[in-house]
Amino acid sequence: MMLPFCRKSGVLAVVLVSSSVLLLHAISSLPAASALSVGLARRHRHDATPGLAAGCDVFSGGWVLDDTASAAAYTGYNCPLIDAEFNCQLYGRPDSDYLRYRWKPAGCELPRFDGADFLTRMKGKTVMFVGDSLGRNQWESLVCLLHAAAPQSPAQLVSADPLYTYKFLEYGVTVSFHRAPYLVDIDAVQGKRVLMLDDVAENAEAWRGADVLSFNSGHWWTHTGSMQGWDYMGDSSGRYYEDMDRTVAFQRGLTTWANWVDLNVDPAKTRVFFQSMSPTHYSSKEWPNPVSKNCYGETAPVTTGLNATAGGGQVSGQDQVIQAVLRGMKSPVRLLDITALSAMRKDAHPSVYSGDFSPAQRANPGAGSVDCSHWCLPGLPDTWNQLFYTLLFYKYDEAGEGAGPSVSGRGDHRRARSGGHHLHRGPPLTHWYSGTCTAHGSELPLMNCIARFKHICNCCACELGIVLVLFSEIMEKKKEPAKTASLQARSSTKVTPPLETKVMPPPPSPEKTTFDPSRCSVTEGYWAYNRSKKLPYTDLTCPFIDRQVSCQRNGRPDSDYLYWDWHLDDCSLPRFDPVAVLEKLRGKRMLFVGDSLQMGQWLSFVCLVNSAVPYTARSMERTTTLSVFTVTEYNATIEFYWAPYLVESNSDRNIRLGADGRVLHVDAIELHAKHWKGADILVFDSYVWWMTGSRIKAVWGSFGGDDGYEELDAWVAFHLGLKTWANWVDANVEPASGTRVFFTSISTTHLRSEDWGGRPGGIRCHNETRPIERRGYWGSGADRRMMEVVAGVLARMRVPVTLLNVTQLTEHRVDAHVSVYTETGGQLLTAAQRADPATYTDCIHWCVPGVPDTWNQILYAHL
Repeated sequence: MMLPFCRKSGVLAVVLVSSSVLLLHAISSLPAASALSVGLARRHRHDATPGLAAGCDVFSGGWVLDDTASAAAYTGYNCPLIDAEFNCQLYGRPDSDYLRYRWKPAGCELPRFDGADFLTRMKGKTVMFVGDSLGRNQWESLVCLLHAAAPQSPAQLVSADPLYTYKFLEYGVTVSFHRAPYLVDIDAVQGKRVLMLDDVAENAEAWRGADVLSFNSGHWWTHTGSMQGWDYMGDSSGRYYEDMDRTVAFQRGLTTWANWVDLNVDPAKTRVFFQSMSPTHYSSKEWPNPVSKNCYGETAPVTTGLNATAGGGQVSGQDQVIQAVLRGMKSPVRLLDITALSAMRKDAHPSVYSGDFSPAQRANPGAGSVDCSHWCLPGLPDTWNQLFYTLLFYKYDEAGEGAGPSVSGRGDHRRARSGGHHLHRGPPLTHWYSGTCTAHGSELPLMNCIARFKHICNCCACELGIVLVLFSEIMEKKKEPAKTASLQARSSTKVTPPLETKVMPPPPSPEKTTFDPSRCSVTEGYWAYNRSKKLPYTDLTCPFIDRQVSCQRNGRPDSDYLYWDWHLDDCSLPRFDPVAVLEKLRGKRMLFVGDSLQMGQWLSFVCLVNSAVPYTARSMERTTTLSVFTVTEYNATIEFYWAPYLVESNSDRNIRLGADGRVLHVDAIELHAKHWKGADILVFDSYVWWMTGSRIKAVWGSFGGDDGYEELDAWVAFHLGLKTWANWVDANVEPASGTRVFFTSISTTHLRSEDWGGRPGGIRCHNETRPIERRGYWGSGADRRMMEVVAGVLARMRVPVTLLNVTQLTEHRVDAHVSVYTETGGQLLTAAQRADPATYTDCIHWCVPGVPDTWNQILYAHL
């Protein structure tokens, strides 16, 4: 069918569309009038017509304390993706009213964020946030909201700075964050960082292929001094500037971004959003009745009297730049205008309740260590995503848009400024861009055609509005009773209910095979956060944990490191079952042999088993070299023998702290090995003591003195010592008797923060609170040549030895070391020592409970 679309300058534009695809409905414009002013003096003008009671500007309104509101969709404890700097609940924020305020637009209700609906509609698609830490704030919020809607759904988190990706595997939905605070590139020129105002190509490679792109930028353009992320500004002509007017620089950089979008983004495939400036609250002069000099101690939003400097009275210079650039674009970009509504939320910042601050800083907010830029999670960014969800799936009709200011240019840059907008629930994203039309003899994708006709006819501000409705769905509604969404207005304003769409259940989770050591690789997997899991023990409930590794008891303030599970890609790793283990050990002797890392694994194993043993049915005896845990009911012992090199040395009993004084007898082992005979299960390890950075002093023959030593490379000495151990095992262990032998691979260290791109100024693993999420990450803490020695020796042994390959999974766990929450010389670190992490941080040993529990889960799977 042919419908007249619009006439201008004697040109008749015609849209040719199949009647089975959509229906075009022309709506006449109505006289203009102003809408209700709510809250503070608004930046949005309302020029709606008097008869248009259905006007709804979702960005204009006020904050309402909802006493009936249910709990937040997630918390700081059960979302797998909240950075320490945003996790106010975890770091002791005492009030919670900031979570109970909801945004109430003028004249309508904001649709509830529906995570299940989002996942279903976006099935197989990618949403990417691009920008600075405020963009990351919103990304983490969206992941948490979606995770709350599907908490049991398998997911995968991959971190490869600057790109961070969280994928909901059942739905094929990817939600990413690309860190690009300036959007444009930063090049290295003669050792200097140059902010390239006219180049975005390197960053933009990560943006290609996304179905939804949401950008933000602004704050980093104002930074100076040590916070400035560049040394010079420049362009491709070879001109460099030590500085320039920052607003001008921002305009040039944003124009470069806009040109890239216009040239590279197909509106038929990708939707683009830009977030307006997120306000800060560092000066309490901006609002009435402050309780401190900044946002610290604020517990309620601003309702009246917000000064323009906070963003409530007029558009900031940077927002003016954003609006001007969007006006000049040909591509449709929707502005997520969060500035004014966020300016009221002085109460929603982390303030001092952030993992970026030490306990001493949190106790002294007057010293200036407060964060009034970012936002707590859960918190305000959840409302940003509620608006994002609304703009993504609910569409505005532009009928009655009047002559008020608009950000509309040639594309769809609307800010919902006027009161004539109706909310409509849109069809799934896959239908939004379907269909073609004919214009001047050319067939175009439907969205391109609409954009062209808007440009020809200036339809965004003239008599014609367009409502696109799937005709097939209208026909279905004729057959079935109409259904409406729960979108109630609290005034006479009407909100058009969303169109009914068929929501298909998510596909079933792919079945993972039961763990089979011959087919399943424990190195192929990923760490997944699971705050809801119940810990089998703590360092308070298990009385046997050495103080060296009792991180929680020693005052470690965070606990997220306890809640990460290792998931194999193709197999299901069984949970550690202490009762099943005890049955396996009935009447047997299990012996761990090695260094202090192996002692940590032994303590973990004991505590895991102890959780199922009555207090009166077990005992512990410890000596310098041999420690024995006995479970009397099962006549079983779980033992540890101290032999850090496995072979004999002069540092076995009286530990020599200096590596230069240690001498090894690389071909002697009997003094140790006589204690290993008769064990039914043997678990060995040896590595870190060999890696002193010095050459190893080695002698031959039974230990009789240190004279006549030879200095060997560590891997050579290790190879000789491990062959001595292997020869003993082959000569003394008889597999036919049922004896099992295991060897735990290298437990990696994290001594170089530059390996994983740690925090600026970071000191090894100190203050790290999340795993390294980059898949396949390998740092400098595990020597591949030493691993090859182990593999080569085990491959040539007569007795089968099972390698517990824990190296790859420990590579990621920079967050789980004891750090400064440990002891030295038998004494806990003092406050002064903890304040000197460069000297005292321990990034070798692991907290217990912690990573060694996963090692024992793998050991259990093999048993």
